[in-house]
Amino acid sequence: MKFEKMIRYFFYALVLFGFLLTSQHVIKGFRNMAAMTYNTYPLIYVTIFSAMLMGALIGLETLLREAGKRGKWKVNAEKLLFLGLPSLYFTFKSFIPLPVFLRASTPPFLPQINPETISIAAIVFGYALSTSFYKKI
Repeated sequence: MKFEKMIRYFFYALVLFGFLLTSQHVIKGFRNMAAMTYNTYPLIYVTIFSAMLMGALIGLETLLREAGKRGKWKVNAEKLLFLGLPSLYFTFKSFIPLPVFLRASTPPFLPQINPETISIAAIVFGYALSTSFYKKI
């Protein structure tokens, strides 16, 4: 029983780190393309999408455990509302280009978000999305 867990976690880690290495290779290609064409939007979107996928892969174990149970699929709306929605907001907050919308989309009580934290917010969103589904008997 313990050996099976070790094998399962080994393959899980292999998938996680394999995806990490593959996504970094793809991002490097998009970074080179952005340096040549001065079009950074594909690089930004690929970076965000790969971070969301990484978060979803981190929560994949929970989702697979729920898939093995019997019952109907339900959505944890509280988790999506209080964890997923704010992280999705912080992920795409910097992409609202018009100053009129920028003032309206940023409440004064929220601090300014460092652009380097966009990937962290995307990982949190992917994790919240993948772990918010469960089965209820």
